[in-house]
Amino acid sequence: MYPEIQTGGDEKEPGHKKKGVATLLALFFGMFGVHRFYLGQWILGVIYLMITISTILIASAGGPPFVSFMGISD
Repeated sequence: MYPEIQTGGDEKEPGHKKKGVATLLALFFGMFGVHRFYLGQWILGVIYLMITISTILIASAGGPPFVSFMGISD
């Protein structure tokens, strides 16, 4: 009968994460999937991590891993 009273937005739902923190994590550690782990998306985080590790291992077969990984090779 009465409308629900809305709070000022200070209360957050359980599991609610800050988008700014996720953005910074993606910017600095995105290739490792850290932002996905932070957001609770464990499966995607593991997929990111596995792809990154396998790419570095494949790239390191031809030279130093980060040099080859970045596309700067001999």
